[in-house]
Amino acid sequence: MNHENAHQDHTKPDLAVRAHVRAGIAGIVLFGVLPLLSHRLVHRKLTQQFRGQFRVFGILLGLASGSIAYYSVLEFIRRGRGTPFVGEPPQDLVTSGPYRYTRNPQYVGNLGVMLGQALTFNSLGILLYAFVTWFLAELFLVKWEEPHLTRQFGEAYVDYKRTVPRWVGRPAQRNTASGPASRSHEQTAAGT
Repeated sequence: MNHENAHQDHTKPDLAVRAHVRAGIAGIVLFGVLPLLSHRLVHRKLTQQFRGQFRVFGILLGLASGSIAYYSVLEFIRRGRGTPFVGEPPQDLVTSGPYRYTRNPQYVGNLGVMLGQALTFNSLGILLYAFVTWFLAELFLVKWEEPHLTRQFGEAYVDYKRTVPRWVGRPAQRNTASGPASRSHEQTAAGT
């Protein structure tokens, strides 16, 4: 084992630990503090005729969505050799796992958690918080992240954008060309 491989083996667990700590802190803020503030600021119910099945659906939606977001972070670490956090972005374009279905599974997962909370707590405030979060994410993606990823990953990202939706929906047909961009697209791991 050469020195470079030993260094990579040592830093990958460190990267995973840093990503988990940062994700934990972000989770407390995004799914604890901010929804609570939103609920208290706009203390209105989604419906006066709240039924238990809304709460059960909200819990299930939140758990499933949280799992998608978490798996997406793991893909960044394993395949992208980075994290979703400032200062440690992925080195490789990640197109595997949940990134096969949406270019932004972390955002989709996070929004699903917020919608699940809104249903679980019958909270218009949390629903509005989710909408504002989606709107700000959309602006960020269009104005900064997508142009940045296009510069960083070039044609591989342009091809990825053509074949995988930003949010959710039916993906376009994949390019079956055997050129370098399509090989890079199929072999590398994920951006947002």
